[in-house]
Amino acid sequence: MKSLIVAMVLLAAAACLPVAAALTAAAAAGGAVLSAAREPVLPTPPPSTGPVAVPGIPLPYLEDFVASGARFDVPWPVLAGIYRVECDFGQAQLPGCNPVGTENAAGAQGPGQFLPGTWRVGLSPHELIPPGPPTSSDAQGFATDGDGDGIADPWDPADAVAATARLLRADGAPGDLPGAIWSYNHSSAYVDEVLALARRYAVEARSAGAAQGAAVEAVLAFARSQLGVPYLWGGASPAGWDCSGLVMAAFARVGIVLPHNAELQYEQTAGEGVPLDQVQPGDLVFFGTSLATIGHVGIVVGAGAMIDAPHTGAVVRVESYRWPDLVAATRPLAAAGGVGG
Repeated sequence: MKSLIVAMVLLAAAACLPVAAALTAAAAAGGAVLSAAREPVLPTPPPSTGPVAVPGIPLPYLEDFVASGARFDVPWPVLAGIYRVECDFGQAQLPGCNPVGTENAAGAQGPGQFLPGTWRVGLSPHELIPPGPPTSSDAQGFATDGDGDGIADPWDPADAVAATARLLRADGAPGDLPGAIWSYNHSSAYVDEVLALARRYAVEARSAGAAQGAAVEAVLAFARSQLGVPYLWGGASPAGWDCSGLVMAAFARVGIVLPHNAELQYEQTAGEGVPLDQVQPGDLVFFGTSLATIGHVGIVVGAGAMIDAPHTGAVVRVESYRWPDLVAATRPLAAAGGVGG
């Protein structure tokens, strides 16, 4: 199912969604991959709260995941999944993971398995990455200071995690988490494993005390922050949103992976359906002539009201969801786990 969802995210086309280009079916040796020129580094926002503990994740790493996830707008469970797969949170006794100053066969180094040229443009393949100043733009590489000491060191977990979050953001997260993860390591099996772990960690975080109310507020806060942004068919960024793109990005803030397609969003969340007279803030409402022809989706914000990106010429707005073609409502945040699938 996870493989199918990843494929759906990338290939499906329906109302509110353009046809996305298929990912190249390639698998490469481990190591984060540097792609084209990037935007400058995002500023660091205020500290964010997160789960107190998650079984299996060392607390210092968990703190780094939560902090860098908030800084670069990437769901922290995805970062945790990557670091579990790459070097078991720095504990794997493998070249490139341990001891410090080693590399694996592909040249990847540190707990985030960065390639030299990805960390800092100009470093040679298999060159051991030295600590140094953080890069001022992504086009120079992704060397990032995650702990405020002025140094970017791929062997420092705080720096490595921050660099990973920065790279995922540059490659499309949170709007396209599967695509961003695939860019980090070109393997569909890797994407599946990371997303499965992310779902597990989100479940465990929730059972450890992560409040559903806080997740609802995070989803709604993001949606409200986009009010007034123009509708853009196929849009999935603050430059423009379509209906399913806005929903996908809002739920990604709490680690829930949804496809960029209104009909597929319904199919993925239908198991958490709710009666139309019992919807609550944070629920999704779907529109179409039938459940087989869903063409629009919105996020409930209150009694009779939703936030949506309705159509060309309009903007993201609050409006009534009591349309004649309202056909279903679901509650993704009631599902066990914080990463959809």
